[in-house]
Amino acid sequence: MKTVAALLLALTSSAPLSALADNLHTPARRAPELPTSERAEVETLLDRELQQAVESEPLLPGQKKVVITTTLNPGNREMLIDLGRDAVPATAGAASERQCHFLMTEAISILKDAVRIDGYTCTYGGKDIFYYHPDLPATTPAADTTKEERQDGPPVVVMVSAGHGYFYNGVSRQWETRRPLMNGMREDFVTPYFARDVAADLINKSHMSVAKARTNEATIHAPSNQPWWRMSARTWLESQYPDNPEIWNSLNNDNDPDGHEDDDIRARPLFANHVNASYSLHIHTNGSTNTSIRGTLGFYQRDRQDDARFVARMLCSMKETIQAHPFYRNWSVDLQPRYGNYGELRLTDPSKRAALIEVGFHSNAQDATALKSEAFRTAAAAGMAKGIRLYHEGKNCETFKIDSIPDVIGSVNTPFSYLISYSGNPTYPVKVYSQPVSCPSGWSCSRFHRTVNSPTRSPITQEINCSSNNVGQSGTFRYKRWLVDADGVSTAPFEQTYTCNAAM
Repeated sequence: MKTVAALLLALTSSAPLSALADNLHTPARRAPELPTSERAEVETLLDRELQQAVESEPLLPGQKKVVITTTLNPGNREMLIDLGRDAVPATAGAASERQCHFLMTEAISILKDAVRIDGYTCTYGGKDIFYYHPDLPATTPAADTTKEERQDGPPVVVMVSAGHGYFYNGVSRQWETRRPLMNGMREDFVTPYFARDVAADLINKSHMSVAKARTNEATIHAPSNQPWWRMSARTWLESQYPDNPEIWNSLNNDNDPDGHEDDDIRARPLFANHVNASYSLHIHTNGSTNTSIRGTLGFYQRDRQDDARFVARMLCSMKETIQAHPFYRNWSVDLQPRYGNYGELRLTDPSKRAALIEVGFHSNAQDATALKSEAFRTAAAAGMAKGIRLYHEGKNCETFKIDSIPDVIGSVNTPFSYLISYSGNPTYPVKVYSQPVSCPSGWSCSRFHRTVNSPTRSPITQEINCSSNNVGQSGTFRYKRWLVDADGVSTAPFEQTYTCNAAM
């Protein structure tokens, strides 16, 4: 039986689809249409594979059956996934978002090597889920500017949210998690570490204020007998804002088994709106039935192009900081933001920026190992924080590299300067490393480094001092120099020649 992967492999060997794939990876150009007959065949096979995937999962409350029909529009880089009228769930909430995201992830894993799709929309009998279950508006009280973790200084606030945690099921009266234990990790209990490190990076390197939707406190939450850092945002925010249930109990649905989880999805953006956060970052890990799919993905709310640019800064910066680590040089970061319809993003004040980052796939054993690693977490957190900073400063994500180090001439025992012109946006402090390539006879040359502590626009000025007891001695030296920033991002080496003439 033909599979989508086999069909796409065959199609990509033909000129029309090869051109399509090239264009789909170039956001600035509109891709040509896939021929109708080929598109129909791809859609038929997608229907079958997504149907198999959705049947591996239980139906949601209210769903009678799910019948998948896909519509592929590669010209707009968009895919519609219709689940059928009988698939309308009892409520529009976390469970339906999770099901749609699951199908979208499966589609990404199928199409990723051939057809570029950047937007996915789930419908039910051709209608959005909110046609059946109208979305409640995001209403919050006046912004609060006094909560903990706010620092004096710039008024820029970043809301950082770690995905999921323990919820209370008002029907079973049990505290539950909803994400599976896979490859030795559970998303709910890994994301708080990423949130903690992103928050520290934003405060210490970018001097921004941070408001976290979940806490990293290790004290015990008495009702669940779990440490606070394992609890959902809904539970934490209830403890911090007892007089503002419109933040953490906006649906007032405690008798629904999914009630607190649905409230949790809404609580995160409502909290961001409440603290007047300029930027929101929602951190998650991903899962798929295809255990080979790996890497980082980023999402924004459909039709919010400023958010797409915000996400793009983070993805580009994450690629830079993660791949700077020798263990993760080949880590996959999809640089093209993808749009969807997520409560965490949709309910954010449209005048503010919001991003959802799927750091890696817990369903992949290699990704799961990385997600549990402190080294990977530090690198990924640095990239997320840097992307926020670059967007805030109006800067593009550029490769960190040395553009030039002009050759210079000076005198023995008299300090003289040279300039390092660079491109990119390094995080300071930056170390300047120097290693001898050639050293003239009679001189002693060694490897060394110096630190530039304060942010410095290109060029960086450095000093040379050729010290010699023989003032009549001259020499020409060749050194290899490179820069390494505070996130571990390194430039390629650049060679420079300098001459020290005998003192007159």
